[in-house]
Amino acid sequence: MEGESMSKWKELRAQDFCFYVTDGTHDSPKRRTKGYYLLTSKHIGKDTLDFESAYKISEDDYLKIIERSKVEQYDILYSMIGTIGNVHIVKEDKVNFAVKNMGIFKFNGDYLHSLWMYYWLKSTKATEYIKSRLSGSTQQYITLSSLRDFPISIPEIDIMRLITGILSSLDAKIETNNKLNEKLEEMAQAIFKSWFVDFEPFKDKPFHETEIGYIPQIFESGVLGDLCTFKRGKGLLSKDAIFGNVPVIAGGMKPACYHNIANTKAPVVTVSGSGANAGYTQIHNVDVWASDCSFIDSNCENLYYVYCFLSRRPKLLRHSQTGAAQPHVKPADIHRFQVVIPTKDVINEFQQIVKPLFDRIGMNKKENARLASLRDTLLPRLMSGELIV
Repeated sequence: MEGESMSKWKELRAQDFCFYVTDGTHDSPKRRTKGYYLLTSKHIGKDTLDFESAYKISEDDYLKIIERSKVEQYDILYSMIGTIGNVHIVKEDKVNFAVKNMGIFKFNGDYLHSLWMYYWLKSTKATEYIKSRLSGSTQQYITLSSLRDFPISIPEIDIMRLITGILSSLDAKIETNNKLNEKLEEMAQAIFKSWFVDFEPFKDKPFHETEIGYIPQIFESGVLGDLCTFKRGKGLLSKDAIFGNVPVIAGGMKPACYHNIANTKAPVVTVSGSGANAGYTQIHNVDVWASDCSFIDSNCENLYYVYCFLSRRPKLLRHSQTGAAQPHVKPADIHRFQVVIPTKDVINEFQQIVKPLFDRIGMNKKENARLASLRDTLLPRLMSGELIV
């Protein structure tokens, strides 16, 4: 069956299949407080681009870069230094960032061929090709000429449309769930702001002056340590993890790896402990292994209140350890945050309202994991012609 399917497929190199293949700038423009983002290979995540840890460059530097390496709609970005093989398809019609040291497969607005290339780059054959062409000893990389020579198998246009349609429909559902989760999160945050920043439900109550401002008299001022006790995670290196389905949460925005056991009980709130994302706060609806982070879990009765408070303050760096090579955030730093201390009844009422929102977020994440697993199972079989459509 495979031979019958593949017999009509053509073999092309990327430079013949794409409109053009190039890479980002090799220069290192100066950082600016305002301007345009400059993304590198490390900013290509599993599903998104990471603007949080990127820096900005001047308009003059941006214009200079895009003369040679302009990114446009339906171009594919490919990490080619350090972590090799992360892929991102640009769907925005207006692109206002520049790129450095990453591959750019350009398609001149041809979405179908861009989709095929996107999934092909995730296929087994693509992975095998990359491994055979890696260079570098201290830091691996793949050359631009290797990207241009990338071998691609191309089916007839109708088959291409069917295969990309199957895979992209799964990705579209995942994207829809992600957008819904963003809305649910916004709803929970809006309720938090209304109750504990603007105090809208308590306007008719007497207010009193505290060190954190005027607050309802039924509330007190205090520190976050009055409401929770964060623990320090137990370090686990990727090489020491026993593969399973438990996310290992360290300093990044995504799981560092997966382990076979957890050291927390869901729901879990983690605060990244070090590096560029120190202070990054996440909520998890599954048990996790807390590694290079601080955490609270289901044992904390004020968990949703604490999470909403912290996630409104994405950077805890002003509380981080000074004099270190990189920023650090420890439980003691988190506990020192000044905060409104509502009555126990009010916190409980708030948490009863927002808990269903976070439960729904958790359900959507579980569905996304199932959809991603299905997509990742189908992808190599479809892209190799093993599975006939």
